[in-house]
Amino acid sequence: MVVYFPIPFVVGLYEFSLKTIDGELAALYNEYSDDLVKWCNRIPSKLLRVIPVKSSIIQKKAVWSYDQIDSLIKGRKLISLAPCVCSKEKQLIGKECRAPLERCVAFDWFAEHYIDTGMGRPITEGELRELLSMAEKKSLVISPSNIRECIGFCLCCDCCCTWLHVIGMDPKPAMQVEASFRAEIDPNRCEACGICRKCCNMNAIKTDPYQVDIDRCIGCGLCVAPCPEKAIRMVETGRVFDMEQTASQLFLKMHMEHLRANSYGHSRLKNSWGLVQVKLTRLLLGGMEALKQRNVIKTKLKKDRFIVRSQIQKNPPPHGL
Repeated sequence: MVVYFPIPFVVGLYEFSLKTIDGELAALYNEYSDDLVKWCNRIPSKLLRVIPVKSSIIQKKAVWSYDQIDSLIKGRKLISLAPCVCSKEKQLIGKECRAPLERCVAFDWFAEHYIDTGMGRPITEGELRELLSMAEKKSLVISPSNIRECIGFCLCCDCCCTWLHVIGMDPKPAMQVEASFRAEIDPNRCEACGICRKCCNMNAIKTDPYQVDIDRCIGCGLCVAPCPEKAIRMVETGRVFDMEQTASQLFLKMHMEHLRANSYGHSRLKNSWGLVQVKLTRLLLGGMEALKQRNVIKTKLKKDRFIVRSQIQKNPPPHGL
């Protein structure tokens, strides 16, 4: 059984207009982005999150695998690279970007969709690592999908990215992202050179004295490596996030939260019925996943039995045993 439901505007309909967007649509998107802020901030769950660049964190066991970029990209069967629709939109309305156009990454089945539709092209893991090196030099934020089974990530700039624009307009951007780290400045080592301020996409560095505004820091780690005095480090926020396993589960969760927040402006009865439908769908998806796991286990058991029987036939035990 296949379950259908509408995909979000971001990430979703917006990105999939990559091949069809023109000047008129770009202008409409740009105008809509301010209203998108109010819509996204109605609910606690977020489509994207932030992980720090590799050079900014000390690799230790306490760092979860989904907070390490190496763990997200290692061993992927298929990787695609596509133009950033945000940058393409800004180009169409006459604005320039400091970064290359191609910087949206997708994995596995999502990468296959981008390649099959002509929106993206396949790249190797080595090419992706070169892209990440460029991204750190250009101060681009690594923004993966907010799920455990990551389907891709964007390399976001503050001059074009709709998502960074949305959270940047909030007085407390740190509360609008799910990030496990934040930056911290050592006042005894800081020389107030200002390099970190140039790297920050959220204006999270206060001056006089230099310190990090923890309400604005989104934990990207881009300010750490460029600091000539090594006065900045990443520290864990201590925040705990309940991440969904798949994109489908996250979309359904967000849809339920919007219904509870009356984001659609429906009557109480229609909202209640919508919540019932979402709950039933989540139960159905959970049941389908459990059945899938059961079938996997049954298949493995059959295979193991077949191997044991084959070994017995090839090497039968001594007579009488």
